[in-house]
Amino acid sequence: MFAPIETYLERIFATLENVVAPEIESDYARIQLFAAIGLLQSLGKKVEYRHELIDERIRLYSEVVSRVFAAVEKSGGEPAGELRDFVREFEAHGPGSGVSYLEKLEEKFSRTIDFFYANRKKLGQEKAQEMDQEIMEVLSRVCLGELNFLATDNIDKAKKSKGKGENNGTTG
Repeated sequence: MFAPIETYLERIFATLENVVAPEIESDYARIQLFAAIGLLQSLGKKVEYRHELIDERIRLYSEVVSRVFAAVEKSGGEPAGELRDFVREFEAHGPGSGVSYLEKLEEKFSRTIDFFYANRKKLGQEKAQEMDQEIMEVLSRVCLGELNFLATDNIDKAKKSKGKGENNGTTG
């Protein structure tokens, strides 16, 4: 779920260059697009991870992994040894920090979800629904954070901008 910023930027640049640019009729607009790509490439080399975002994601994953793991284990679910060891480690010493820990935690979160669904019936309907809701809530928060660029205001801006440059005195 968490990819390095370089990966996101490479995908954005590829999309702009290979998908968006060919659809732009105006030479002027294409030149502006490639100037913006150049600027973003320049800025991309100066980007640093915001530790508070990473820490927040670690907190979200840690809390739900711990609660779901405990509920399933209490109901008789038998976790894989590596998952059990990981959860015991962060329960004893607290979660780690940084991008590499977040990547590891995301993988354990995924395994916790698998562990939950494999043992869902053991929890009983009410507890299973509660845990399912917690998992979905974290997934929603993470996905909405990742997909913020699909916010309604950005989609509205795109719709409103259609055709604005067609008669601006520059022809392709």
